[in-house]
Amino acid sequence: MRGVSQLCCDGVCIMKQTLTYILSFLFTLNGLAQVNLVPNGGFEEYTNCPQITNQLYFAKPWYNSSSSPDYFNECGGPDVNVPNNLGGYQSAYDGQGYAGLSTYDGLFDSREMISVKLIESLKPGQNYCVELYLNAGDKFTYGGNNMGVYFSNDSVNFYDYQYTVTPQINFEEIVSDTANWIKLQTLYTALGGERFISLGNFYNNSATEIVTINDTVQWPFTYYYIDDVSIIECNAYDVAKIPNVFTPNNDGINENFKIEYLPKNSKLAVYNRWGNEVYQSDNYQNNWDGEKHPDGVYYYVLTLPTGESKHGTITILRN
Repeated sequence: MRGVSQLCCDGVCIMKQTLTYILSFLFTLNGLAQVNLVPNGGFEEYTNCPQITNQLYFAKPWYNSSSSPDYFNECGGPDVNVPNNLGGYQSAYDGQGYAGLSTYDGLFDSREMISVKLIESLKPGQNYCVELYLNAGDKFTYGGNNMGVYFSNDSVNFYDYQYTVTPQINFEEIVSDTANWIKLQTLYTALGGERFISLGNFYNNSATEIVTINDTVQWPFTYYYIDDVSIIECNAYDVAKIPNVFTPNNDGINENFKIEYLPKNSKLAVYNRWGNEVYQSDNYQNNWDGEKHPDGVYYYVLTLPTGESKHGTITILRN
């Protein structure tokens, strides 16, 4: 049967498709089922191989909601191939395809945005883990911040009013890594009824921070590859992952006390070994770098918007 393979062990074979159904059923029974509400979140399904730019619509059901974002695939033409294409050189995070768009235009202050209809509407009050992977194209001059996710009940386009809406999620960190895929993640509490998402920079040039990543080219833009977009129901208390050490030594790695899937409006307080408060925030943004406090073990209390608290120790280690 075409498209169906088998797994065999000790002479017993089972179709992979059947195994998938069985595992899905068992996970559901144990409350572990995780359904990605973003269809084709990895941009692996396509109606045609892309041959030129501005063919995101081949990765259905994604569509252009502003300007001319692109679709890249290993089967694509020279400008839209994977891994070597107009944006630079990058393999897919997973599989063989990904999307690409510009989030900063130094000439015309325009934006490229992509949108898709979710598998089902979001539930009011339900928490969702939102995650995507980003990589900066190395054939463009800049890297920037403000990759946003805008939720809407109906389909939208931003050709005429791209700066008139505020995304519910906005990643403020500057992504300038041209070699590695950077995971962006957060927690979103739904109002209910949201059925579409749009990705891009919803702020104008003056509100966008940029850094130079390639000063040998004359393309005054940022350009990002996007892969593995997911929105999954989750519990705020369970998914907030807190590290036990960070290393603010200016090497660009693990510089801040960064909590994965940190809900908005979470409060953080940090105390030293004598019980003195050394840091406090009513809306923590994953930005505490230890300041000038000495290396050692500190005690934190993270209070989620639900009122639930997590506490433990965090170690600052610079050497």
